[in-house]
Amino acid sequence: MNRIPRLALTVGLLALGNAACAQAVAEQHLMQQLLDLPKLQPYFHVEVPGRLPLKLLRTPGMPQRLHLQKFGRPVLLLAPAKAKQQAVKDYISIRKIPARATADTLTYTLAYPVEGVLCRARFVRQSAGWVVYNYSIVEQ
Repeated sequence: MNRIPRLALTVGLLALGNAACAQAVAEQHLMQQLLDLPKLQPYFHVEVPGRLPLKLLRTPGMPQRLHLQKFGRPVLLLAPAKAKQQAVKDYISIRKIPARATADTLTYTLAYPVEGVLCRARFVRQSAGWVVYNYSIVEQ
């Protein structure tokens, strides 16, 4: 293999790695914004023993390394099997809705089954980055 194709392959792989890293950072930022939505805060009931740290269920497609914070503590990431094994009921689940995603808009849902809460948030890309455009919260 001559040097030019190998160098091109290396540069391409680095670019893919940087793009994946940038996507993970952006997704982490979006998830943090979702956790911090003002009207969602009362539903976390941090006064209930055992509710802290918040527990986030790992879902397919979620970045491997997430560093989310809530109420001054890191959010605990749980694999579904571990949550089931430990009978964890107060977990949060966050999912991206791919069918509604475009280059400039993304939609996420946050479910908190123990409180019967579902939040849907739409983000738009602006020059400064992704911001919440609108969101709704429903109790089920």
